[in-house]
Amino acid sequence: RIQLVKHLVETEGLEPDRFSFDDQGALVQLDADPASVERVVESGVPFMTDGCPGTGGEPGCTRPYGSYRPAEPFRDYPFEPTESDLSDIRAQLQLADIAPTGR
Repeated sequence: RIQLVKHLVETEGLEPDRFSFDDQGALVQLDADPASVERVVESGVPFMTDGCPGTGGEPGCTRPYGSYRPAEPFRDYPFEPTESDLSDIRAQLQLADIAPTGR
């Protein structure tokens, strides 16, 4: 969810007041247009590595597992997520729980 928030703020221009977090810092409410959020999720871009972009804007860091173990699921993708990956991402996001409401 934080990857999605980062992308929505940096790329889509959503203001920080559009997000609510609990005491542990977990995203609990998202006030954004659901269709726009789905478009961003469908792109897969928020979930790709972006710390060192390549010359064409593609991920330049292509070494996954920098922040997690190989036996764990991907947390960031050094490639464009596939449909199967996007299905996993959606399951992990549980967007219905944070109910994009739109303003």
